[in-house]
Amino acid sequence: MRHIIIIGNGISGITAARNIRKKSSDNITVISSETEHFFSRTALMYIYMGHMKYEHTKPYEDWFWKKNRIELVFNHVESVDAQSKKLLLKHGKTLTYDILIIATGSKSNKFGWPGQDLKGVMGMYGKPDVDLLETYSANL
Repeated sequence: MRHIIIIGNGISGITAARNIRKKSSDNITVISSETEHFFSRTALMYIYMGHMKYEHTKPYEDWFWKKNRIELVFNHVESVDAQSKKLLLKHGKTLTYDILIIATGSKSNKFGWPGQDLKGVMGMYGKPDVDLLETYSANL
């Protein structure tokens, strides 16, 4: 049995995990340093506006992961040693893998426009961005 590790718990990483699970009994581990669970990124603005809470943006119940034998690891990958197939995590733990999938997402393009790097000018990529936006707009 192989150990498949997916770095990133966004839509790409979780879709990969779900499709692998449908076709195999391999061990699957999903690592994310952003949040403990997969959530709907399109709902981030609704969290910011106060219409939803983070807990309401999780498409799968907490029991889903154990039932589908997908291990979630809330940690940050510090380094990848592709030759020995090992990952070093921020808290010192080392994980070995047979197959590694990197599904860490993307960032919006910057075009060199004046002001694009000013404090408070930002994209909405993840939960930390919602928290930061709340900080920036607290006194508005």
